[in-house]
Amino acid sequence: MRRLAVLGTLLLLVAGCGGQDDQDDPASSATEQTAPETSQAVSVDGNEIVPLARADGSEGRYLLHLPPEPASDDGFPLVLVLHGAPGTPEEMVEVTGFDDLADEEGFVVAYPDSFDAAEDVAVLLDDVEARAPIDPERIYATGFSRGASATYLLTSELTDRIAAFAPVSGVPYEVPPEGPASVLAIQGLADETVTGSDGFVEGWREAAACAPPTVTRERLGNRPARRATSSCAGGADFVVIDVQRMGHEWPRGATPLVWEFFEDHPLSGAR
Repeated sequence: MRRLAVLGTLLLLVAGCGGQDDQDDPASSATEQTAPETSQAVSVDGNEIVPLARADGSEGRYLLHLPPEPASDDGFPLVLVLHGAPGTPEEMVEVTGFDDLADEEGFVVAYPDSFDAAEDVAVLLDDVEARAPIDPERIYATGFSRGASATYLLTSELTDRIAAFAPVSGVPYEVPPEGPASVLAIQGLADETVTGSDGFVEGWREAAACAPPTVTRERLGNRPARRATSSCAGGADFVVIDVQRMGHEWPRGATPLVWEFFEDHPLSGAR
């Protein structure tokens, strides 16, 4: 399968890279649906360690962080944070600071441990939704390095469930998006691991039927950055931020920027 082959190539490209800065309700009849069974989670350092089998039956796990305040009537937004290779969910907790932001803003964070294929991510989403009230219109995915590459791939598989995507320091791929997919890509101009992204950017704009970009200058952390924003078919946005002096890392200031982008991009049908 071409998409799986593409993902395999991406994983090899970024292997060895890591982050820097960075209720019981039984059915009354056989025809009624029941909620999926959930495994027992263990709480550690404010997060739950959740064991979960992947789509192929192999053993996996993820970290789940729930905000202290109750959900709104629509449920919590959910952010998936995919780690690099080598890397762990615990490292992404420390590098990104998403837990603290989630407590302030009221969203759930899930840190999968090598749930990179779309079918595995779908299994994980089902499990999270069985554990917490999640707003299905506000599910998002971000990742670093290999996790960013997997985030790109999800745009060709899960745009019916994931509203927006934010790869950081990731090798892009050539499979076009499955449907309208709003993407914020953060790239370091001094990144020696990820190269050749210019051609990808132009290819994405063409595949997603994007208008010519509007370019502005800003700063990310303490570094100058160039933001190119394009409006694309289906109401999607494609935003590329090129950061000077940024290597292969999750840069300071990226986390609130990613969340701001996510807040502005619910699932297409909810715009």
